[in-house]
Amino acid sequence: MVKLSQKNVLNAEFREISMIELDYVNKFDGVFSNYSMLLLNPPLFKDVAKILVKSLKNKGLLYLALNKPKEEGFNLDEDVVIEIMGEKIYSRTYTEKEILDIFTPLGMNLLRIYREVISTKEFGVEHCLRFLFKKKLLNK
Repeated sequence: MVKLSQKNVLNAEFREISMIELDYVNKFDGVFSNYSMLLLNPPLFKDVAKILVKSLKNKGLLYLALNKPKEEGFNLDEDVVIEIMGEKIYSRTYTEKEILDIFTPLGMNLLRIYREVISTKEFGVEHCLRFLFKKKLLNK
């Protein structure tokens, strides 16, 4: 993905860094997180959310895609180790409320939520949530 982006966006700088180790302040116009935060347990998820918001410039955008529980009342912390393509990994779903409760107090305005159910050979049926947030303008 980085190689393709470097080829198509010539004047941009690209870095591959663990989201846990990001240390930027007001640096980015946008952050794109496509299902990677499902691999984080709730305390680490909250820490990374703070890191991502801190890295955004005022009025910066955050795109966040996650899976939500398949049914209401599902125990979110049960069955979090799953097998995908022969590999066992930690993967936890998050509810809409959890995401809003994490990002809203951090100064993020929700612009839109997209909801969809998709089915693929690799991952089966997934209940997807995609959020678009905008960082509130902060006084300088």
